[in-house]
Amino acid sequence: MNASASLPLARLAALALLVTGCPSRDNGWVEAATPPEATVLTASEPRVQRRVQVRAAPEPGEKLEFSMLNLGIETTRLAWSLPDGNIPQVHPWLRVRVFDERDERLVKEHVLVFDRPEPTLPWPLSFGPDLPKPLREFEATYRIEFERQGPPSEGTIQVDWRLEGSALTPYPDMKHLQLTLTPL
Repeated sequence: MNASASLPLARLAALALLVTGCPSRDNGWVEAATPPEATVLTASEPRVQRRVQVRAAPEPGEKLEFSMLNLGIETTRLAWSLPDGNIPQVHPWLRVRVFDERDERLVKEHVLVFDRPEPTLPWPLSFGPDLPKPLREFEATYRIEFERQGPPSEGTIQVDWRLEGSALTPYPDMKHLQLTLTPL
């Protein structure tokens, strides 16, 4: 086989690898999100907990299964504010932890140390259940904990965030699957 004949075969093989590694056009993503929330943490009240119920299930009468479920905390604002504007020697840290309440397992943790009292770039915190096989239904409650360092750090930390989720279905018409994220 000459080099010019093998070039189309190489392109075809590369295309086959790309197609098998990505969801096909026959699949669809169902997305949901909680309403945005502003959480303020102070040295005297350094910890806030929120609970969110996640449920993915087919529409009544459907026998649909889904193969992936992605969850994540999207922060749109992270800011450390000081009452007098002077930067103290002790800079606070913020820790976000996610627990699966079915077994109290720590699912994800992220720690950020503030280096200046200005808005910090938002960061996503992704997590989700490992699905060893496609599921017909999934339901779990997650506890999200926001915690900042208490004294001797000063000021307030504001976190504007929301929980987002997406599930992969075998149909491009996403109306077959319901995904709900309900704050509790």
